[in-house]
Amino acid sequence: MSPSQPIAARRRMTLTIAVILVLTPFVLVAMLIDDWSRDLNTNTAATAPAAKDKRLRPVEATTTLQAADTTIDRFLDAHANWRRADEKPLPDDSPIRKIADGQFTVRHLVRSTSLWKFKDDVWVVIEDRGDGVLRLHGDSRSRLGKGDLGQNPRNLGELFGFLRDAFE
Repeated sequence: MSPSQPIAARRRMTLTIAVILVLTPFVLVAMLIDDWSRDLNTNTAATAPAAKDKRLRPVEATTTLQAADTTIDRFLDAHANWRRADEKPLPDDSPIRKIADGQFTVRHLVRSTSLWKFKDDVWVVIEDRGDGVLRLHGDSRSRLGKGDLGQNPRNLGELFGFLRDAFE
């Protein structure tokens, strides 16, 4: 064994560790992306009646506005990175404005990421369909960036999964 072999082995080990440390964040980000055609260039998401993911469809329930608010509060109590915000109006370009054809009430929530505390605005639109039936829609938007890496659909999936479980 020559004296240069241990040095070469250490260099290979150092290079291997450096490559792993550099590639790990990219692999973790890639694992978050569900839809490569959407998640890199879109930073909004909204519920839609025909959404492939059931959690991204509006929730229809025979309930009252007060009960819907109580359920949203239960969700907020159970999720530390979510909070009710000062009422910000639903954006004019929200696709929900075209879907919600009845009278509706808007609740504004904010979700913060755990590590960097980036904030996403989430609106729950509670549409009164008449006869005690409410339809809940959602719109989620990142405050920063051009792509959300799928976070806005995950926001709606988390919230509307909870609402669906509570009302169905």
